[in-house]
Amino acid sequence: MEQQARVINIMRTMTATSGIDLECCHRVYKDITKLYRGRPEMLVMKMTNGRNVQLFRGGKIQILGRHDHEVAEEMRRECIEKLRKIEKMANLQVSAISIVNMVVKFQLRSPICLRKIRKSDAHLFYEVELFPAALLTKWRPIHIALFHNGQVIVTGIKSLDQVTSIMKNLNDYLSQITLCK
Repeated sequence: MEQQARVINIMRTMTATSGIDLECCHRVYKDITKLYRGRPEMLVMKMTNGRNVQLFRGGKIQILGRHDHEVAEEMRRECIEKLRKIEKMANLQVSAISIVNMVVKFQLRSPICLRKIRKSDAHLFYEVELFPAALLTKWRPIHIALFHNGQVIVTGIKSLDQVTSIMKNLNDYLSQITLCK
């Protein structure tokens, strides 16, 4: 039916037991951090592997990217170690990593005739003048962008197991709402 799904991005989060003093961290690690005062206010810290960790004043820490779990865990350990070297955060505890969102891409075997969609409802939006893909929210919180060439981008999943289910459900749904394949 479809080709193998490819992970484009993973958002992993963890939470510190207390807030993070972004200015203090920035002063201590000024060579490897950048402080953003806009919205969202955050400190971006570069890890030794060249990838970044985002820290927020309320204690949330994010790791973005499609690297595997072992790399994310090493980044978590390094970040905690750096934070604990700051005297006021010496006893900081941080929760385990949890996946908040994954973005996955896959290709249907054939293009889909989006302009021949038979029905549009609260779960399906297709307005070519606004966006070149049909947007599906039938399986909330999962969102799907379906392009005419058969490319599919899925956001809001938390595991690759969900992708298999979505791929099957999407095919069933498409056969019901389109006049051609």
